[in-house]
Amino acid sequence: MAKELLGVSKVTSKMHITIPKAVQNALGGVEQGQYILFYTDGKRIWITKGEIKPLERETGKG
Repeated sequence: MAKELLGVSKVTSKMHITIPKAVQNALGGVEQGQYILFYTDGKRIWITKGEIKPLERETGKG
């Protein structure tokens, strides 16, 4: 699978990052209040826009 670097973010002292514009565009646009979900297979991390259920919001598990 070919890799394409879409951007770089620096982590702040509060552990925040800015989502690069190219990543926002690749996600189909991102708006304030939307959730960004992070997935891993132990070697890689994927991000996607999504909705979470109330139980997931409280526990991080579904």
